[in-house]
Amino acid sequence: MKLYLFPRIVFSLLAVFAIFFILSFYSNATAAATDASDIQTSDTQTPDDEPDELKLSVGRENIVLRARQIYEIEWTPLRDVVRWNQRGHFKAGETVRGLPYGLPQEANYVPLKTSFAEFLVEVNDINSRFYTSYATRHAIAPYFSLDCSAFVSWAWGLENRIMTSSLFTVSENIGRDINKLQIGDALNKPGVHVVLITHLEHDEDNNVSEVGIMELYYPQAMYKLYGEDGDFPLNEVYRRYLNNDYTIIRFKDIENVVYLHDCAVPIDSDYCPDCFENEITPFEYPMTRGMALYSFFAMVNEEFDEERTSDFLDVPMYEWYSDAIAWAVDIGLIYGTESRLYPRTLITEEEMNTIKLNLINRRNTQLILSIPRLLNCMINNQYYS
Repeated sequence: MKLYLFPRIVFSLLAVFAIFFILSFYSNATAAATDASDIQTSDTQTPDDEPDELKLSVGRENIVLRARQIYEIEWTPLRDVVRWNQRGHFKAGETVRGLPYGLPQEANYVPLKTSFAEFLVEVNDINSRFYTSYATRHAIAPYFSLDCSAFVSWAWGLENRIMTSSLFTVSENIGRDINKLQIGDALNKPGVHVVLITHLEHDEDNNVSEVGIMELYYPQAMYKLYGEDGDFPLNEVYRRYLNNDYTIIRFKDIENVVYLHDCAVPIDSDYCPDCFENEITPFEYPMTRGMALYSFFAMVNEEFDEERTSDFLDVPMYEWYSDAIAWAVDIGLIYGTESRLYPRTLITEEEMNTIKLNLINRRNTQLILSIPRLLNCMINNQYYS
């Protein structure tokens, strides 16, 4: 044994004994408390405390998340890029929020044909078609872009773009009563334009008092709020849409719409291990419930049946945190009284401490065996992976 390794070994042994003592203390002192303080994952923990009849279904939530990906992605052109119909330019070096508007039928629709990540690769390559070519349908526009119908098609989870004149084939006509609007619906004028409803507020009589609309139009994805505290008065919804030959349409397969995480545009701090590339610690960023459970799962590093899934409606089996959440449910770290976990909700200090205590009480052996790996990750400022 080399002499210079001796202090490290002594330190490691002392650390293990100290942590074992602490674990034993916590196991006895908090056994009763943690059984009553597991994270309750139910509809009562939605970010906004809304009446039950106004709460979003998972499918509607996913429509909004998919729309936000198009609206919130940020990109910075390396040189000037012409906007739709040559109405100005996206300036080199100026960060843009939202995908650009265009009709790239002979070019490339984002994200239906080119993913968000691939789009950013093209933006960051001065020799790519983003800088050397254009979309030319009806007017010159960015080569990688999309129009209003492609935007709604993506938000609704469709694989291909459906034009405004054909959206009736996948939707129901709800009419023109503003109080029948629901989040995830669209306002469509066939052959002209379509927009998406992503936000609604109601007054005490349950009448619509505020409408949030996302759309793809020149020069890029945009969001407009109609109502007393909005960008425009509520009657503008009538003037622009409901009294102007637009009808409310509702996607027939709305409850099967799925949201997929993408590191190119992590919605609500929805970072996964690949987003960090093991270069920074997630604790420097707001941590979501999904990220926290993934961290503990990776720390314990045990074998787990990949076919085991949780019953949470908002945790699809193919997301990066799905195995970790199924494992956490399986060993009793968390449980739900209804059907949701809200994995992209930022975790609170109280929730984090509850998970830690439950992990200590239920998995002492695994936690102790994982200490060297935990210390190594902390010292090297790395994410668990």
